[in-house]
Amino acid sequence: MESNQLNSPNFLQKERGKDNILNGIDPAFEYDKYGIGIEDIQAETEKLLQSFEPIPHKEILHRLLEQVKSIDFREKAGLKDETEKLQRKHFIVCTVDEMLDTAKRNKWQLCRNNGQTFIYNGVYWKAIDRDLLHSIFGEAAEKMGVPYIDARHYLIRREFILQFESIAYLPAPERNPGTTLINLLNGTYVVTAKEQVLREPSPADFITYQLHFPYDPEATAPLFYHYLNTVLPDKERQAVLQEYLGYVFISPQTFNEVSISTFIDSKLFVRNRNFLHIEFHLFISSSVE
Repeated sequence: MESNQLNSPNFLQKERGKDNILNGIDPAFEYDKYGIGIEDIQAETEKLLQSFEPIPHKEILHRLLEQVKSIDFREKAGLKDETEKLQRKHFIVCTVDEMLDTAKRNKWQLCRNNGQTFIYNGVYWKAIDRDLLHSIFGEAAEKMGVPYIDARHYLIRREFILQFESIAYLPAPERNPGTTLINLLNGTYVVTAKEQVLREPSPADFITYQLHFPYDPEATAPLFYHYLNTVLPDKERQAVLQEYLGYVFISPQTFNEVSISTFIDSKLFVRNRNFLHIEFHLFISSSVE
């Protein structure tokens, strides 16, 4: 995907998208012919825009359960010989597989990582109580067609959990040492030494948080700039401060690109008689040295 597309994906246009879609409709479109009105288009647009809103994690398991339907266990287990009987293992494996497949179809995911059970709501991962899965898998199995007594027995519910944990393990990805990911309301902001782009969240990032504000390249901070112009009116030093703060989001491997003056120009931090003196070697790691 091209960088210009990443910077303006559909999921960033929640508020402006509706107006753009409605304004872009061909005025010659014969609404009456197809029984479609502006209100219908607007309602459908609102529905599509709301689909980008993440679902609270606590609701996902209940919504997942609502979508579970009866399945053909013989077909899912690949049993073609009519004389071969369904066994306990078939019910357990197929139930867990169907639950995971249903979650993925909705851009949700379940996994086991670092001794905890996590659920992905399309935006970020969150740990959930493992005991919740006992009842969820049991109810799902009953809806899929597992015999009533079997689906409610504590031993098979325990085996559902063990099966889930055996196949749903997801190790945390190895971080690219030169990349920083910041999960925001409207996407994941990717920061490297060469570029900064906004893209859709991905479960592969295994991010376990979402900040409560969106990325807005046109946003301003008048209160902060007023403060900055008061305590540090020199524009060149403001630029140096901006560069320094930018490196907060860059890994230590790129610190060798930083100008020494960024760190040791004590005049940057002077206000009246307040001085800050920090030795340069404290800012760099042994790997850079």
